[in-house]
Amino acid sequence: MREGPKDEKTWMIMITIRVDKRGSEQVDHISVPWNASKCAWECGKNNDQKSFGQFISEHMKTQRSIMENDNRYKLKHPVPRNNWQMRHAQVVKEKQVGRGAYGEVWKGYVRIDDERYLACAIKCLPEGMISTLTRKLEFIKEAHVCRLLQHENIVKFRGIAIDEEPIMMLLEWCENGSLLDVLRHKGPQLALADRTRFCVEAAQGLRYLEKNNVIHRDVAARNCLLNADMVVKMADFGLSQASRFYKETNAETKMPIRFTQTEKHLIQICRFKRFGHR
Repeated sequence: MREGPKDEKTWMIMITIRVDKRGSEQVDHISVPWNASKCAWECGKNNDQKSFGQFISEHMKTQRSIMENDNRYKLKHPVPRNNWQMRHAQVVKEKQVGRGAYGEVWKGYVRIDDERYLACAIKCLPEGMISTLTRKLEFIKEAHVCRLLQHENIVKFRGIAIDEEPIMMLLEWCENGSLLDVLRHKGPQLALADRTRFCVEAAQGLRYLEKNNVIHRDVAARNCLLNADMVVKMADFGLSQASRFYKETNAETKMPIRFTQTEKHLIQICRFKRFGHR
């Protein structure tokens, strides 16, 4: 269940339910609107409920369909929310720290409970992309890839908020920014041992991706972040593919041309030995 579109006149709760249609299971989204004049949820003829919780409990207990004219829509097995599925009310954006073709990045925090708050980087879709279904699906796929990756040299996935717009992905906050900025501004002052360690840690992150069949496709110093301990974290999986072999079929897909090898543009194929860096 999630809150649907809300304004001064309308408010509804959306119920996502899996039903059997023509021998195959499908997912449907049922809206239950709030009737302000009755101060009740409209759940069908002569079935308004003051409490939405009461509506759910009653249909779970009686196994009566929530659709009056279709007996298949029964509430049987609830699917609990995972701890990484955040609500927008838990997320607070403080200041924007980046914006590009693939999204905006904000510094902020997420409220775990009444006493615990966790600093995080908040990645969300720019305004112009919010209504684009294709971009939403790509964004959710990126979050899925990040959620599966657990390594000291990969930026940690904190959660995702998808109940309303803008969709937000929550990632580990890296205080020292990108490796590119550090090298540009502090490069001459960095010890050789530190620069060597940066290379080793980035390589360890790439090795982990290879072992887990993930092609990053946008490896660059700007996408290597440094946490408070100056440890390199591979980030930005917007172009990544969970595969050992990938052929680009969409000619309009945006690619980092400057950092992509020439043969990739000619044959449109990505393999592990062609991570997208030069």
